[in-house]
Amino acid sequence: MSLHTLGLNHTTAPLDVRERIAFTPDVLTDALRDLTGARTVKEAAILSTCNRTEVYFHGDDPQRVARWLERVQNPGGGFGEDLRSYRDRSWSGRGVSTASQTAWALLGLEAAGAGDGEAASRAVEWLADTQLPGGGWDEPFFTGTGFPGDFYLNYHLYRDVFPVMALGRLLGDRRGGGAA
Repeated sequence: MSLHTLGLNHTTAPLDVRERIAFTPDVLTDALRDLTGARTVKEAAILSTCNRTEVYFHGDDPQRVARWLERVQNPGGGFGEDLRSYRDRSWSGRGVSTASQTAWALLGLEAAGAGDGEAASRAVEWLADTQLPGGGWDEPFFTGTGFPGDFYLNYHLYRDVFPVMALGRLLGDRRGGGAA
């Protein structure tokens, strides 16, 4: 059995990020249904308060998840998923590479113990190659979901925060110090 935990709290994320990640009572049931509807998640629990959001789930072997990420990686090294994946599962893991989605996949590879593998190296290279001179990334595509199939969001900080987080975590692990 693999138990996974993801979380943000007042010491790890600023208020504006926590507000975007919060699960209000009116969306909690749908969020749990979406999470447990994934083929790799067996059971899940979400705790969302004014100061923190935590997601616990029992899922498949992390190596299986890493192998799926390796299979859906785009030829250029990035990762992307088209919005059509909410209505048509054949689009899962398919789409134009984006900085935030590449970072999420990189975090997934790292969490599954594959942060030193070829797929992770290709993702890091893609992020380095697409980084803008000012340090950020361009991301014209919607990668946030308001209501699947109805409206989507483009969080302007996702394109910068998640790549920096993923690269920092990977660098910290490679130096033997955990998250940087």
